[in-house]
Amino acid sequence: MSYLTTAGPLVWPTLVLAGVTLWFAGAYARRKQGHLVITSVALAVATMLMAGLSAVAGFQRSVMASAAASFDNPSAVLRGAAESMNGLAIALLACLVAAVIVAFGAARRKPSSSAVSA
Repeated sequence: MSYLTTAGPLVWPTLVLAGVTLWFAGAYARRKQGHLVITSVALAVATMLMAGLSAVAGFQRSVMASAAASFDNPSAVLRGAAESMNGLAIALLACLVAAVIVAFGAARRKPSSSAVSA
């Protein structure tokens, strides 16, 4: 089963935030403007917070559903908790990729003044 189908409905805002974070990281790597990296970091924090909210909400739903169904098998709760962590794994991956993109953009040297004037 894929991450998106098991992570629940709150994974979609996490994916949108992750995509926007990656876009701003790429824009910083191209233009090297300071406000773009600050925006990228802020969006990465928002992505992680949304993924955390998604994981907590998914875990709560799995515990409530298993309590309502009076499951005797505690592994159902653990399976639900594992599925709710899928959004967090996606957000961590997106933030890691964004950090690599920003680091690549920061490592690029600015062109020398003689190359710009030529």
